[in-house]
Amino acid sequence: MESFRLLLIATGVLLIAGIYGLYRLEKRFPHWFGKQVEEEADDEHAISEDEVIYINIKSREGLISGPDLVRVMEKYHLKYGEMDIFHRLTEGSRQPLFSVANMVEPGSFDLEKLMTFETPGITMFLQLPRTFDALHALDEMWLAAQNVSRELDAILLDRNRQPLSSQKQQSMRDEVLEYMRQIALQEKISEYH
Repeated sequence: MESFRLLLIATGVLLIAGIYGLYRLEKRFPHWFGKQVEEEADDEHAISEDEVIYINIKSREGLISGPDLVRVMEKYHLKYGEMDIFHRLTEGSRQPLFSVANMVEPGSFDLEKLMTFETPGITMFLQLPRTFDALHALDEMWLAAQNVSRELDAILLDRNRQPLSSQKQQSMRDEVLEYMRQIALQEKISEYH
């Protein structure tokens, strides 16, 4: 009798956890459930469908010159392209692994004026959802940001332009891992439909 009672309790707990999990998925990704997206998700740390992960690279002193920028972009395999910004492309894919924009609005670079161009900094970003491994893209962007900042004598800043701490870096990884987990879960749910 006691084991039957424990079984009922465990079943109830699992049922509630499952309902709560579906509720969270529906709040975070309403379009998966055929609903119109009308307002932002309540969870500010969750990656939304159009989330962008940023790393700002700001000159320590003065400005970054156009010629230095072009040299460093070429060295780290970033190609000038769509939207007049730089992109790290992967073999056989048109979707960039990550991109680099000007920190100053409107964010683009005028190729014809790059020889006389100066900027206080640049912004590396990757946009989710990805058609490939988002964590790999984040790692590649992080490595490139470290190398580029070293070459340009610049500092790394987060999306709020505060120094990029190791805790913030881990938080970015955690956000991407959660995003990937949610996508994998949604794919499993889709298999059952």
